[in-house]
Amino acid sequence: MKKLLLSISILATSFAFAQEALNETFESYTIGDIGTDITGMTPGQGMWLTTSTNGTAPTTTTNAGNSNFQIVASGGANGQVLQITGPNGDKGTRYMTLPGLPGFWASRTAGNDIIEIEYDFFTGAATSSANNMRALIYDLTGTKIVAGLSFVMSTKVISGVAYYDNTAGGGAVGNYLFNLGTAAAPSIELPANTWVRIGMSFNYATGQVRWKGPGFNGFVQGAATGENPDEAAIVATSGTGGTVVNSLAGVGLFDNIEIRASNADTLLDIHAPVAVSMFSVYPNPAHNVINIANATNLTSVQFTDINGRVVKNVAYDGVSETSIDVSDMASGMYIMTIDNDGMQSQKKIIKN
Repeated sequence: MKKLLLSISILATSFAFAQEALNETFESYTIGDIGTDITGMTPGQGMWLTTSTNGTAPTTTTNAGNSNFQIVASGGANGQVLQITGPNGDKGTRYMTLPGLPGFWASRTAGNDIIEIEYDFFTGAATSSANNMRALIYDLTGTKIVAGLSFVMSTKVISGVAYYDNTAGGGAVGNYLFNLGTAAAPSIELPANTWVRIGMSFNYATGQVRWKGPGFNGFVQGAATGENPDEAAIVATSGTGGTVVNSLAGVGLFDNIEIRASNADTLLDIHAPVAVSMFSVYPNPAHNVINIANATNLTSVQFTDINGRVVKNVAYDGVSETSIDVSDMASGMYIMTIDNDGMQSQKKIIKN
């Protein structure tokens, strides 16, 4: 088996040294189900833990099962690959992780404070499935996503994920989605039916998060400095929201997964990253209209007054920008809760 778990392979150049924790090609696996337990308790092939749920009631998802995690023959240069089938309804999650990351991280060479993950991903055919296919790195508490990538099957838009301090923008500290394009073209849409190589990293010492792939190479200053990476996971979610309920499962293919600790940026051998940004909300203060631009998959916006009362709710079907009429709201301060691609963020806004 080509997977190397908790072994150390030194990749050296004159500037960077990396210790490899995982190099997974899936070539030695048996075609079919990876595991027999979907509760995340019993290891399956390659020691992978798998969790598959339909979500809490009421839910329209019905397809949770072992068959959501398969080894399949891709029929191309990638050979055998991991196939994950997402929820076929409005709730539910597919979650797959490999034990051992905390031990590897604790025993890494001093100075190798950057955890990097690269993988091949197949973008799939055109589909109406709102499923999100994600690779995420969590902290010890399991609440902070120190770095991640999120791909929407229906739109083919890929976004970065990071634990971020948005208090300067009127929000809070939490997990946020980030556009990976430029100011002129913020969303990165990957081509359909294509294998792509993508990667992300988190710098334990500085908190910086990087994302790289076809057409994007960006970074942001995250808020998880000093948080030890504890778990790397492949996750599929329903991705539903707004007024349209997801009713179709998406299928994600993953291959050649690498995890390593490094003392310098070695992701995809791409250089000169640029800063990325979240969606924007303007103007603030506002009079009659509030605009949201550069979102990835906007599904709802809620306004709450300083007493905690909800004064306005607006639902969307995965749009990237919108204008909200607030002329009917009284003057004052409000908390604006924005659901963008399944992640909530909050901003303080003033209505004049």
